[in-house]
Amino acid sequence: MTASRRLLIAAAGSGGHIYPGLAVARAFADLGPSEIRFVGTAKGLEGRLVPRHGFPLELVDVPPIRGRSPAVLPRTSLRLLRSIRQMRKLLKEFRPDAVFGTGGSVSGVAVFAARLLGIPSLILEPNAEPGFATRWSAPFATEVAVAWEATRRYFGRPALVAGIPVRREFSGVGPPPGNNGTVSVLVTGGSQGASRLNRLVVDSLPALRERSGHLRITHQTGSAEEARVRDAYRDAGLGARVVAYLDDMPQEMAAADLVVGRAGAITCAELMAAGRPGILVPAPVAGGHQRQNAAALAEAGAALTMDEGASGTEFARSLCSLLDDPSRRADMSSAARQLVRDRPAERLAARLHDLAGGSA
Repeated sequence: MTASRRLLIAAAGSGGHIYPGLAVARAFADLGPSEIRFVGTAKGLEGRLVPRHGFPLELVDVPPIRGRSPAVLPRTSLRLLRSIRQMRKLLKEFRPDAVFGTGGSVSGVAVFAARLLGIPSLILEPNAEPGFATRWSAPFATEVAVAWEATRRYFGRPALVAGIPVRREFSGVGPPPGNNGTVSVLVTGGSQGASRLNRLVVDSLPALRERSGHLRITHQTGSAEEARVRDAYRDAGLGARVVAYLDDMPQEMAAADLVVGRAGAITCAELMAAGRPGILVPAPVAGGHQRQNAAALAEAGAALTMDEGASGTEFARSLCSLLDDPSRRADMSSAARQLVRDRPAERLAARLHDLAGGSA
């Protein structure tokens, strides 16, 4: 009888860290008997998402380790030491055969603590340009995986080019619906919304009013701006479905002809897997990795990119150029699907299973 393999997945904060962890967890469970736990913090979306998908979640107190002012560094350092002790305690109690980190502070602490205890680990960098936590923790990881070939150069060591794991439901999304001349647009700022993206779209609404009969919009705003954005659509005379959060993103993308969003790694991967053309508005954060992600899709012909400082008129012009050109949207859709690497969640799960002793 095959022994059960234990896997700890460190995935915290935003959906960009959590959803790849969930995709790999499902693929790992398919490989044989297993016990899988997640570790995160009390502040991120993991508290809602992980239990919903049927996995236990452990909590640790890990401070952000980027962008801290010198005045708070001593306090942050003490918290970081405490978080490493908490993580070591968790690892000793659970005794995982392998640790998988999806980026961010929790992932870095988990990989570091695993190194101290001699537990093999694999860390994934899904962005075109690595974030600080991955750069800091990669030397302690047994292996590193990246989404893009060009990202390997940042690590000075061999790295598996695996692609970005997304929920398998995205791969089952069919062609864009093309509703008899009506174009369905999905606007999403990611799992927590994006204020500046919301503002850019709202500023474009007067220029889109004449399209109201041929434009169907679903706009995910984040909880803080739902009412304001809904009022803006009403004032502009445009009907739209405005919601704070979308639970079933594969279904939402299936219903969309075009997606407007940020350029986080998971958003880009979902566009690629679903084969949806996009207008990407990168957030100027974390060393510019979203700009790199957006550029990778734009260079492949799968998306347009736009600076968040653009005017509403400029955004409306770019959007209308795609609304009026179904052939171009079809080409972009095809280009997006061609960027998908073969079964990234399954490849990462298989490598973790090997690290955990599954090949023995």
